[in-house]
Amino acid sequence: MAARSPTDPPSRWTDGVRREVLPNGLTLLVQENRSAPVVAVVTHVKAGFFDEPDRWTGISHVLEHMLFKGTERRGVGAIARETKSAGGYLNASTSYDQTSYFTVLPASGLAAALDIQADALRHSVIDAGELARELQVIIQEAKRKVDTPSAVTYETLHEVMFDRHRIRRWRIGQEAGLAGFTRADVHGYYASRYVPERTIVSIVGAVDPDQALALARARYGDWPAARGAVDRSPEEPGRREVRARTLRGDVSQAELTLGWRAAPPLDADAPALDLAAAVLGAGRGSWLYQRLREPGLVTSVSSHYYAPTELGIFSIAAELSPARVPEAVDAIAAAVSRLALLGPPPEDLERARTLLRARWARRLESMEGRASALAAAEALATVRADEVRAAAARYLQPDAVSAVLYLPDDEGDELTAGALGRAFAVSELRPPPAAPPIAAPAPAAPISTRLTSRREAEVLHTSLPGADLLVRRKPGVPLVHLGVYAPRAELDPPAQAGLGALTVRSAVRAAGELDAAALAFAFERLGGTLGPAAASDWLGFGTTVL
Repeated sequence: MAARSPTDPPSRWTDGVRREVLPNGLTLLVQENRSAPVVAVVTHVKAGFFDEPDRWTGISHVLEHMLFKGTERRGVGAIARETKSAGGYLNASTSYDQTSYFTVLPASGLAAALDIQADALRHSVIDAGELARELQVIIQEAKRKVDTPSAVTYETLHEVMFDRHRIRRWRIGQEAGLAGFTRADVHGYYASRYVPERTIVSIVGAVDPDQALALARARYGDWPAARGAVDRSPEEPGRREVRARTLRGDVSQAELTLGWRAAPPLDADAPALDLAAAVLGAGRGSWLYQRLREPGLVTSVSSHYYAPTELGIFSIAAELSPARVPEAVDAIAAAVSRLALLGPPPEDLERARTLLRARWARRLESMEGRASALAAAEALATVRADEVRAAAARYLQPDAVSAVLYLPDDEGDELTAGALGRAFAVSELRPPPAAPPIAAPAPAAPISTRLTSRREAEVLHTSLPGADLLVRRKPGVPLVHLGVYAPRAELDPPAQAGLGALTVRSAVRAAGELDAAALAFAFERLGGTLGPAAASDWLGFGTTVL
């Protein structure tokens, strides 16, 4: 049997991963992938908002900003300049349970990338002057978040749901606390959390695994081993109680978010909760979209299961008119009750499963996404409808729901715990909207003319009557990208500005015998959506499906 080429799609996304734990405790992961001549290096540090005692709330995010602000070998700005000179870019993110730093650049620059990343990780100076300047940037970021109604509502929900656990805090910190951080604070957190045993370095791209491992050993192998400080969040006591809070502010629409405590990420119920959230809120075929968005009860609605290391949260969020909040709460309660009592029908479960598989596959398209995803796990294929129902019944209890409602200053009635509890205690068991029938595709019309094709680089170019067909194989990800585009002969006249964009948006609202809903269902069953696009010199639409 012939060996699989690095350009062939892997049968599993973890195929070919080389894992090595250095004597100091640092974990190296390397996967060869030659679908593009680039490499991604992701440094994953197991330290985030949950690791912060109250006096240091938000310090993980501050350190993320400071890590690339200079080392003993590199001054301020040198890390970004050297990375850009090597043809790459940098970025980072902080979450509740980890902080990640990544760089993507041509594969020939791997040695330089590891040298830069290791230097920043191990030798950041955290200059006091730079810290003072960067804290002002972070404080402005925190203020912008306060001006984002959905962020305020969601973070307030955590405060309502939890009494002791650190997830209840405003995660990036607030101005008073941030302004008080000193270099000693930030360096103390850095020295006690950024240690080899808490660090994973993941390398994915057009590299030789043996050479990549050798380069990584050289950069990280002499980092002295150290025990990371352990400062766990206080344990959250169990409770069964309906809670609600109403906020008021300078907003034009109401923001409504409901939540339940749910399973942590490695719990056996986690995949079923992912699917439950997708059945309720993923795509136009979801129950909540059909019940709330389609008839105009809300302007947007979504459902999510989020699970950092220690806990899980199942949430439903909607934006709507203040006057329609009671109707929306009743409709959400009816959908959740039905899911917990009866579970999803087969076609809804398969639609949700396909959307989640496609979402996962999209994460693996880029080298950066694949390198980041090596720390995650996927277990969707074996979940049954009765397991989704059981998970919903176990966690989405009517007497354990919490809610936050953010209203304009002078509009709408407050949402009380009593009203919320009544809505979930007595809800109408309405069937989910029926999926529109999907007609079998019409047979393709034969092409009478002889086709001519040519290959340029990796692209197959075929001339069709009235169109050019371009095909390029992208190995490694089980997705197909399909786009149909037409050049624009001229710009829209001033009196009709936007006409081209309106035309292409209208084109995806119906096709043949399919109306907008049926068209959306058809694409969601394939794991994608059909989206319009308009630029100054072209118009078109495209999709990405499994």
